[in-house]
Formats: sequence, C-alpha cells, structure tokens
Amino acid sequence: MKRKITLVFLLLSIFCASLLQAQEKRITGKVTDSNGITLPGVGIRIKGVSGGTQTDVNGNYAIIIANPQSILVFSYLGYITQEVGIDAGSRINVSLTQDNKNLQEVVVVGYGTQQKTNVSSSISSISAEEISSRPVADAAQALQGKVAGVTIIQNSGAPGGTGGTSIRIRGISSVTGTNNPLIVLDGFPLPDQGSDNILNSFSPNEIESIDILKDAAAASIYGVRGSNGVVLITTKRGKAGVAVISTDIYRGYQQAWQLPSVLNAKEYAIINNEARIASLLNPIPKLADPNAVEQTYGAGTDWLNQVFRGAAMTNAAINISGGSEKAKYALSTGYFKQDGIIENTSFDRFNLRFNGDLQASRKLKIGNSLTMSRTKEIPQNTYDPFNSVIILALTAPPTVQPRNPDGSYAGGNGSVDGFDEPNPVYNIEVPRFLNTKFRLTGTVFGEYELLTGLKLKANLGLDFVTQSLRGYNPAVPSSGARPNIRTGVTDQTNFSPNYLGEFTANYSKKINDHNFSVLGGF
Repeated sequence: MKRKITLVFLLLSIFCASLLQAQEKRITGKVTDSNGITLPGVGIRIKGVSGGTQTDVNGNYAIIIANPQSILVFSYLGYITQEVGIDAGSRINVSLTQDNKNLQEVVVVGYGTQQKTNVSSSISSISAEEISSRPVADAAQALQGKVAGVTIIQNSGAPGGTGGTSIRIRGISSVTGTNNPLIVLDGFPLPDQGSDNILNSFSPNEIESIDILKDAAAASIYGVRGSNGVVLITTKRGKAGVAVISTDIYRGYQQAWQLPSVLNAKEYAIINNEARIASLLNPIPKLADPNAVEQTYGAGTDWLNQVFRGAAMTNAAINISGGSEKAKYALSTGYFKQDGIIENTSFDRFNLRFNGDLQASRKLKIGNSLTMSRTKEIPQNTYDPFNSVIILALTAPPTVQPRNPDGSYAGGNGSVDGFDEPNPVYNIEVPRFLNTKFRLTGTVFGEYELLTGLKLKANLGLDFVTQSLRGYNPAVPSSGARPNIRTGVTDQTNFSPNYLGEFTANYSKKINDHNFSVLGGF
C-alpha cells in the first residue's frame, strides 16, 4: 500500500511539473530607439509582478512568462514607457520613443528635487552623457561652453587642471572676497576652491548630472554660501534589476600649437647689437658680425621645442550597478593619467566610489555616498614671472645651447650672450617636485516618513584631505644655470578635515492643481 501511494505521488508531481512547464514561455528580443540603435539597461518587467530583467550591452533580453495573458512593460530613462502583450510571439522586438519632455523633468534644487515645470528659478542641468563625452580631467572643464550665463576658464594648461578652474555664475561680485560658487557633491558642500582645483579629485565618469542654481531664489537655501551661485553634483546610483557593467576607455594625444615665432640666431645678433649701441655699450664680440653668427649657429636653438612635447592622455573607468527594489548599489573605479605638454610634468588619479540605498522598511530609507581618490602631480614652474619655464624659453637667446661642451647647463649667472636668467632646460630637468593628495569624501543619510508627506532626514558627512608636497631643488655653482640661493629639500604635509551635520524636515502636499512644500532644518 505504501509503495502505491508513493508511486501516485510521484506521477502527480511529474504531471504538475509538466503542466507548469507547458504554461511557462520564454520571451526573447531586442530593444532599440527610433533610429535603430540598441539600448542597454532597459528595464523589463511583467505588469503587476515585482522583479524583472534588463537588456544587455547589445540591447538583447530574455524573460520567463508563467501567465500567457501577461503584459511586458519596457521602461528607460528619457524614453516613453511601452507595454506589449506576449501574444505577439516568443520573440518581441521593441522600439522606444524618446521623451524629450521627461529628459529635463526633474532637477535638483537645494535639499531635494522638483519638476522643472514647477520651478521659476534659473536652473541649468547637464546630463552624464554630456559630461563623459569630453576627454577632460574634471567636471568643471566638461561644463565649458555647455551652460548659458556661466563662464568657465581654465587658469593654466597644467595637466589635470591643477592650475585651477574659475567658475563664474554671476560674474565678479566681490573685489576682496571669493567669486567661486558653492560646489555641493551628493549633499556635501565642498570647501572653497581658491587657487586649487578640488574637482580634479573626482572622476567625470562617476557623475549622473550637474545642476547649476543661478539666481538668488534657487540658491537662497544655502544662505550666504550660495551668493555666487551653486553647482550641485549628483553621482550615479544603482537601479533595480540585473547588474549592469559599463566601461569607458580612451587614449588621446595633445600638443602645443600656434606657438609664437621667435628670433633666429642672426636676427637675435642684430637686435642685441642695436640694443647695446643704443645703450652706449659695445656689441658682444661673439655677436658683432650677424653673418658670422648665422654661419656658426645656423637658425640657433629653438627653446620652445626644448620645453614642449607631445603628451598622451589615458582614461579607464568601470561602473557596476544593480540591486532590487529594496537594495540598490553602484560601484565605480577609474584611473586617469595626463602627461603635460611641458617636459617632466604629469597628473594621474585613481578613484573608487560606492553608493548604496536601502529601503529598510516602508517608511525608513538609508543610504551612503563614499568616494576615495589619490592624485599625484609632477608640476613645473610656469607662473613665476622670474623663473617661469615658458617665459624663460621665450627670452633665452638662440645663440646659447642648452648645455656646454662639458655637459654642464649653459647660461645663468655667467652672462652668456646677455643671458643671465636660469636655463629653462635646467629648470625642467633638475628641480623635482611631487604633490600627492589623498581625499576621502562621504555622506551617510537616513530618511523617515513620519506622516504622509512629512519626511525627516539626517545627513552626516566628512571630507578628509591629506596633501604632501615634496621637492628637491639643489644649489649649483655660480657658473651654473641658476642662482645658488635656491637650495634644499621641501617636505610639507597638510591635513584638512571638514565635517557635515544636517537635519531637515520636509512636508509636501498636493491639493488639486497646487503643490505646497515646507522645508526646515539645522
């Protein structure tokens, strides 16, 4: 009797499994836009059922359907959501239409977001695609020419933008104070840039969007800190669905172009003789006969070619994001290296970021934004009016060689051909400087919906910066390339911590066609 019951149970299980398998259906297909371009990361779910899948990097997808009456929902940021019944067959290809209205629907304002149609303030938004499409070191450089009414100037050609980037949203509003806008990264107000470029600590590949608050109404929530405008940077966060891995790799080449024309050896001898005669001085015997100078030196030394070079730029970034409806994550890492167009200059950055969001309960949401970076800069003196490499290269006589026959550096204190300044090649090759910076910036937040429409939020953050500047600038004999008063080893370490504590309450309610919102905080 026991064997009969076991046999009947086994047959019943096989029958139920076969019936269930007969009802299941595997749907595959490809998702493209209206131009036929495949769309990776499109969310696909069964209507009324939690969970789902996403398209891969080629726009392909596969999903198992248990109910033959099910409806598939295809959704993608910036495109109109589309619903398709599975009676169309086992392979369903979908073409999504771009929704230009929704692309700019939501903007970040102060301590939250609003629909752009409801905002009367002057706000400009830049998307991740616009930011990452340009091969630059930081987000400020990516904004150049993208935002009306905002002036962005790179203060120098130093690699990595280490010379600083000036951002002017309302022009120059102060003579003695700073004119820099407040930069807020994932809710953390960063310290004022000053002459430094704090944005080159962060990779443009990490950024989801940049919103610029221009007028007083938009920036008023930040008080006096927002008097010069506010730049709100939002980094990428995870979305529900299968894990999505994306990479961004490029390599470029830079060089100086349209360099000024300088005197050749013969022209320099003529000008030098005329200048000395006008000063009631005898010509330098070596330069007295310009034709002889031309025969000896030809065109002479092109000092600009001695200091400038072709330089490579490399970027590699990996982003991984995904999660469920309750827990989402985004992990990114990248490496950026830019050689300077001046010899022996470079900038490289390694960065790591992790953003997480957890819906702990129906009313409680917690999350974090954490980024770590290490930058190394090998700088050159390009701004000192007395020892700038570029100025020295422009003023050095073409009749002077970079080195003497014995291998020592020419020029300098010996007054060779009227040349008393330091040798620009010496300035590039001998003094050594290394500026290393470690940065840790992060926030942890918790948001609780106390009542319908009333949300309490706590946001705690920190910004730690450790900077080490090391240099070696040896003294040389008086017949060498530069004054021997510059000597010794430089070793400086700076530690700059900043902390953040924000506690806010936000109440919003919609009555008919009117939206009401009240925000208070400390």
